[in-house]
Amino acid sequence: MVVELRGNGGSLEAGINFVVGLGVGVESLAGEVRWLDERCIHCTACVAPCPTHALDLDRTSMTVSFDREKCIACELCPGTCAYQAMEILFD
Repeated sequence: MVVELRGNGGSLEAGINFVVGLGVGVESLAGEVRWLDERCIHCTACVAPCPTHALDLDRTSMTVSFDREKCIACELCPGTCAYQAMEILFD
């Protein structure tokens, strides 16, 4: 499961400690999700499985867009794209 946590240094650390105290393992996600728009044919296969709507369809222009700020790197999109327009690069 991927969970995004945001906050200031102290509150973020307190949140992580709380989750760890419940017995949940925590790993920081290090890496980058990259949308290669030159490969994208806007077929929309990636839009439905995206849980945060980082991949979205503009119904007026019928084009797919990617909002990196919304992406949680759940890794669902690369498997849906036959054109390899999504890459997940881990450090």
